[in-house]
Parts: sequence; structure tokens; C-alpha cells
Amino acid sequence: MSKEGMKEPLNLVLLGYKNMGKSATSNTILGCDKFISGIGKSNTTRNAVDHTEEVDGREVMVVDTPAMSDSGLNDHLLKEELKNALICCDPGPHVFLFVVALGNMSEKHGEILKRVNKMMRSDVSSFSMVLFTNGDSLKPGDKLDNIIKMDQGLKELIESCGGRYKVFNNKDKEKKQVKELLAQIDDEMKKRSPENLHYTSPITKEKITWVTKYCTLHTLALVGGSAVMMLSKSSALANVVEQLGLGDTVMAFDFDYVMQTVESVVGLF
Repeated sequence: MSKEGMKEPLNLVLLGYKNMGKSATSNTILGCDKFISGIGKSNTTRNAVDHTEEVDGREVMVVDTPAMSDSGLNDHLLKEELKNALICCDPGPHVFLFVVALGNMSEKHGEILKRVNKMMRSDVSSFSMVLFTNGDSLKPGDKLDNIIKMDQGLKELIESCGGRYKVFNNKDKEKKQVKELLAQIDDEMKKRSPENLHYTSPITKEKITWVTKYCTLHTLALVGGSAVMMLSKSSALANVVEQLGLGDTVMAFDFDYVMQTVESVVGLF
């Protein structure tokens, strides 16, 4: 328990293809409309976006991410947004929810976890589960197991996630399904060791290390006749900044872009 008897906070990152209902599901979990949802380009999530609300006696952070296809982002930008999603919920997410709309059968469901693993440079499957939307489309007598067996890609995804899944109906505003989801996540977390409650990725460790220990943005005067914005992990540059009496500002950004400027300066490395 955390302060004032509340349960420990929970960090959730939602992943999925376009029009699976990620943003609507994010709103359902939080119990309020914090994320823009709907079908169409104007409602397409292009950045990792997080919101936190008190849900069932605990703080729950939900991070919505760009669609893994048809979002207008290439793999490099998608990877950057996944990094940002992880940093949003430092020290890391407790669970990745792969959102799949029932009735949307596709072989590509089997590829999404592989793509995420590749971008994260590690396996997220033990921290993952599948969250089905469009639960209201299930008819009396429909068996979800049979639907899963008919979709080989979906079957592979669920098996990779250890058989963990939950069905959601975003039209249902009752809190019961959200409580059941959180209880299911809590049950899974009880199986983990205390030091393994959150997922941590090599890409976030790398980025946070750069930001907190090495990545300092400096303004150097009189370089090529104008001020130049510089980033470096070099102690030599830090010494120059100290001699010039310039302050340090730590921030995160696209390192590849800034390093193009670094390479133009001679004698600092």
C-alpha cells in the first residue's frame, strides 16, 4: 500500500494497430475521456500520450502510443515514441496491453510483438497481455477460444503473451470490467520478483543515462561566427563550457540530429 492506504500506482502502455480501439480503451480504463478516439486520420495518435487518474483506489497511468501501422510514422519515429512511452512511466510499465478489435482477423497480429521486441531490443512478452475490444460483438454462444483458433496470427500473439487476455466492451461504462482487468494484472505481478515488477528496456536505460549523466545541451558562443547548439558526452566539452561560465541545461531530444552539429566542430574530441 502507498500513502493514505491507496494501492501502489500502476503503469500501463497500450500498443496496437490502427482502428483497434486503443484510445477508447484508454478512456475506459481511466473512466474519463482523456484521449481523442475515433476512426479517421484526424484522430490518429502520432505521439506517446500519458494521463493519470485514480482508478479503484490507486493511481493508474495509461500511455497511448501511435498505431504500429498506418500512423504516418516510419519505424525510426515509432521507436522514438516507444522510448518516450517508457520514459513517461519511469521506472517502467507494469504491463503492455496489445489491443485487438474482435472481428478484425489478420495474420499481422502475430507480427506486432516481434516488431516491438525488435524496437525495444529485448523481449517484452512476459510483461504483456492481449486486450480485446468490441466485446459487445460477441453473440450468445460465441466461444472466444474458437475465434482465436481461427486466426493464426492472433493465436501466436496470445501464446507469446503466456495466454493472458481480457475482453473489453468500450460501450459499457460500468467499472466492473476495469476492476477485473486491474485484478488480473495484480495477480500476474504477484508472480514476479520485487526487482522485476516493471519492464526496463536497454533503449530507455541508454537514453536516460545519456540525459542524466552525459547529455548536456550547451550554447557555445563565437563558433563559426554564431552561437551553436551542441550536445556531447565529452568531458572536454564540459570543460570548455565551465571555462566560458555557461550554465548547463539537461534535456532529451533526437541525438542523431544534434550529433550532426557536434561533428562539425574540430578539436573538441
